[in-house]
Amino acid sequence: MTTLNNFWDKLSPRERNLAIAAATAVTLVTLFFCANKAYTRISELNENIESLEHNLLYYIALEARSGSVDRAYQVVAAEHSSEWSAAEIHDRLRREIYRLAQKDPQAAPGTVENLVEIPRLQTGVIKDSDLGYREYQLTIKVPPKDINSIMTFLVRLQASQQSLRIDGLELVRAPDGTQVGATIQVTRTIVDGVPASPEGGQPAPAAVTSLFDWDGAAVEPWQATNVNLSIVDAIGEYSPDGGTCLLAVPTGPGASASVPQTLQAGTTYELSVDIASSAPVILGLQDAETNAVFEGSRETASDGRLNRYSLLFTVPGDSGSVKLNAPYLVFTNPDVQVHIDDVILREALQ
Repeated sequence: MTTLNNFWDKLSPRERNLAIAAATAVTLVTLFFCANKAYTRISELNENIESLEHNLLYYIALEARSGSVDRAYQVVAAEHSSEWSAAEIHDRLRREIYRLAQKDPQAAPGTVENLVEIPRLQTGVIKDSDLGYREYQLTIKVPPKDINSIMTFLVRLQASQQSLRIDGLELVRAPDGTQVGATIQVTRTIVDGVPASPEGGQPAPAAVTSLFDWDGAAVEPWQATNVNLSIVDAIGEYSPDGGTCLLAVPTGPGASASVPQTLQAGTTYELSVDIASSAPVILGLQDAETNAVFEGSRETASDGRLNRYSLLFTVPGDSGSVKLNAPYLVFTNPDVQVHIDDVILREALQ
């Protein structure tokens, strides 16, 4: 220490000032690099947190959708069995083809006019394979009909839940006519090994843990104020999941639409809903008794495409049940058109 003091005393004032300036500069540079490294590390941690939050919301949405996916799988699985004979396969396929040939495929057979006429269905040929599936092939002959009806029938065949495939198509038109006859070669794939229920019948449906699951098939249980609600089968040029969805169009000021729910106080729930909107609307939750709107409402996108929105909320109170409107939509734009599909409410995973 004495040596250092002697060294410092021997320095001139100018040299002392230079030494202090150099030490200050070294200290500042060191502090700068330490601060910059800390800032970079904090930025990386923030990005990781944001990425994890995004993944969490994505997985919550996937989990909420699992019930609908499981039910859709069971509907398709019910159309397959390794135990069916060729006659059973033909009978099921015949009923499906005649159903699709009606103008309204959902109507009871023979109650509506046909889209196309199918006078007769010949028995097809079944092909076995060692790959876990069989194929049943037959030919459909359709008498002359307008081309739009023929194309609609072809689209229905391709979209059938019986796993149909069009392998051949021949269209014939008379030189002096406008109607077109068709010969269609159709193959149905029957997957083997679909698990059956304990009774040996159709596959047992998957367990569904959703407290509320609405698939866009009916207006109920939606309630609306100054909003016209209807079921449609298209979102612009796209078809909704399951074939139909809800169209909501405001008709006056203070327009809103909601689904009433009775939930347990103090419990945390997950709500997910698919919405396609031509202008922003407010998605949130409302106390059905006080009309108070919960915090955390979201504004939907206005791109006209179907987007999934998820809300995580805790019902106020310590015990008993609480009546809520979940989801609760507020229409702030009088010219908006909103398509709604697949509303799922379930208790949040702990």
